[in-house]
Amino acid sequence: MHLNVRHISGRVVDYVDLGIFDTKTGARRTVPVSARLKCVLERRLHNLDPEDYVFSDEKRAYTNVRISHKMKCLCEGAGVQHGDNLLNKKGERVGIVFHWFRHTRTSKWVEAGFSDEIVRRATGHKSLEAY
Repeated sequence: MHLNVRHISGRVVDYVDLGIFDTKTGARRTVPVSARLKCVLERRLHNLDPEDYVFSDEKRAYTNVRISHKMKCLCEGAGVQHGDNLLNKKGERVGIVFHWFRHTRTSKWVEAGFSDEIVRRATGHKSLEAY
């Protein structure tokens, strides 16, 4: 996590560097951090050691499996349908899954005016066609 980094352009930038090990494609990925997320990260980072998890539950890191399970439990508790295989009579998906937040975040970056190239790189798509 890199907050308040002075870029060569003179601007101060905030981003998360996922490196090459946390991506499906093995390509280095950096993700821009919004002002609202920066506030959350700064609060979470306060008094943490370098080895501590920023997002954790009971001293364990969140994994895709744990996040998916939590999402399912939260949906059930809220009476919201969970799962991407649920279809209505028109054939439209009606359940939700955690991965949809990735789509929402991507849409929000586009709406905020980020270029397709920057969003493509942040989302880890290898080409504009895949993006």
